[in-house]
Amino acid sequence: TWNNEGTIVFSIGSVSGLYSVSAAGGEARLLTTPDEQTHHWWPQFLPDGRRFIFEIYALEAEKKGVHVASLDAPDQWRRLLPVPMRGRYGSGHLLYVEDGSTLMAQPFDVARAELTGDPVAVASSVASGEVPRWGWFSASATGVLTYLEGSTNIQLVWLDRAGKKLGTLGDPGRNYGPIVLSPDDNRVAVQIMAENGQHDIWVVDVARGLASRVTTGPPQSFRPVWSPDSRELIFQGGPDSGDPYRKELRTGATASSLLDTVEREYPLDWSRDGKILLYRTTGEENALWALPLGGDGSPELVLKTGSSLSESQMSPDGRRLAYV
Repeated sequence: TWNNEGTIVFSIGSVSGLYSVSAAGGEARLLTTPDEQTHHWWPQFLPDGRRFIFEIYALEAEKKGVHVASLDAPDQWRRLLPVPMRGRYGSGHLLYVEDGSTLMAQPFDVARAELTGDPVAVASSVASGEVPRWGWFSASATGVLTYLEGSTNIQLVWLDRAGKKLGTLGDPGRNYGPIVLSPDDNRVAVQIMAENGQHDIWVVDVARGLASRVTTGPPQSFRPVWSPDSRELIFQGGPDSGDPYRKELRTGATASSLLDTVEREYPLDWSRDGKILLYRTTGEENALWALPLGGDGSPELVLKTGSSLSESQMSPDGRRLAYV
């Protein structure tokens, strides 16, 4: 978001505060200071160019929501709405998406930065990305509203190598995230997000098309990875959604933590011999690591770079890596 004085405020995503930088160039500086379990996203300046609204996503309910702060006191924010969402100001109203697709407009006293009345629906079938509460819409300073219309429901589909549709898998309309086919081709592990923003891991039986839940949050669970024998899953989870967890599917035993560090580890791949988990870390340590799974071995650094790393997989013989 960009004010008339030439200040730009932006988010870098993940666990981070907001940053500010001059439109003329220079070094960005941290503007808002989150704790280790909060995300500050979607800033927008109010008309005075000093105050701004933004979303805080957190595990603790009392911290979540749409907040207002100012460039003069960026860490003295005040909550406007208790639900984390992409709030936008427009023509005396705070705009946000409710129930996944309905765009609401609530009267907003911009001088006092306070909500003053009840919300009303102004548009339906507003599309969004993976997170329904964000919604793709915008309001101009003159009060003109624009939005993307359409369904965000997702259907898993089988295709052949020529792109021909062979069939579907699972229920339509779920908010599916990353999907991973088991090595024996019998099941699909998938990350599904509920309307309240909770992410959990499910497994869909290929033959029957039935889905069963693997994790029940909170906390959040992300990015499933299959064991080579298709009996276990490793996924990102834990109290701060940052540690890799391992769960045996046949017994239904409680998932166990593989690492307990302050960093966030993203599981990527499980070696074909079952001995190594490949995972990545972000932030100052953009790196790939190999964690031995059969004992008390310590993680070994595989690759470190100043760039973002993702989507890494080991070759079947375990000797090479492919990564983005």
